[in-house]
Amino acid sequence: MLLIKKKRIFLSVFSFIIVLILCSACEWINPDEQIPSFIRIEAINLTTDYYTEGTASHKITDAWVYVDDDIIGGFEMPAVIPVLKKGVHKITIKPGIQLNGTASTRAIYPFYNDIVVTVNLVEDQITDLGIVQTKYNASTKFAWIENFEQAGISIESTSKSDTVLQQISNPDKIFEGWSGIINLDANKTVYEGASHVAYDLPKNGSSVFLELNYKTNNSFIVGLFINNFSTTVQQPVVVVNKSDIWKKIYINFTTVTSREVNALNFKIFIGAIKEDDVDIPEILIDNIKLVHF
Repeated sequence: MLLIKKKRIFLSVFSFIIVLILCSACEWINPDEQIPSFIRIEAINLTTDYYTEGTASHKITDAWVYVDDDIIGGFEMPAVIPVLKKGVHKITIKPGIQLNGTASTRAIYPFYNDIVVTVNLVEDQITDLGIVQTKYNASTKFAWIENFEQAGISIESTSKSDTVLQQISNPDKIFEGWSGIINLDANKTVYEGASHVAYDLPKNGSSVFLELNYKTNNSFIVGLFINNFSTTVQQPVVVVNKSDIWKKIYINFTTVTSREVNALNFKIFIGAIKEDDVDIPEILIDNIKLVHF
């Protein structure tokens, strides 16, 4: 009987210890949770000086949010963003894009200014910032702008090309004002054009991008001619896919320009070959911008 009694006492103590451990675990897994505050951002718009910076067309898809200089994360807009803080805080929003038109590759666009606001965050309430505005950074250098609004075009066909890039004003086809058009057919199957000017671009890791509006039923290539002392190397950078609506793309040249430390200068090229499944290829482009710091 004594043995049985001791065994019962041991089991009771053991059970009590298990309960204590479980309760402690519950407290560790589910501590008192802090109630977040929320920030809502509808969109980021761009404003420009058209004569010096070109079009205000953009594709700012994301907001990279910082609170008191601590990063919260990158968010596709419109977004409601939880923040584990309350009271008055500095909110910094960095405009974000899809690199090379790829939705899976997103980054802060260095040429757009940060948006900085001071807000009073309230737990379990949404502070709605609505549509916020950005501009180009004052340090941005616009090496080349081609908006097809002038009498001539600053893109020349190369010897490989059997057709040309032309200006067009047809309201059913243009993006804004005038646009550029490349027509291919069974007899004219190849287009290649390069910027008239060769540009001296930074090679120290400084950002270099080409911005472009486009609408096309035939894919095309954008890249660089790298001019060295005795040779010219052609470097494709991005294949621009078909789109039946006007889109904006940000093409990242930084990797290429940074590694070509011996290059004298660079020309930008656009190239296309008629695809077999496209009867009448039509490539529309507008608002080319070559930007760097």
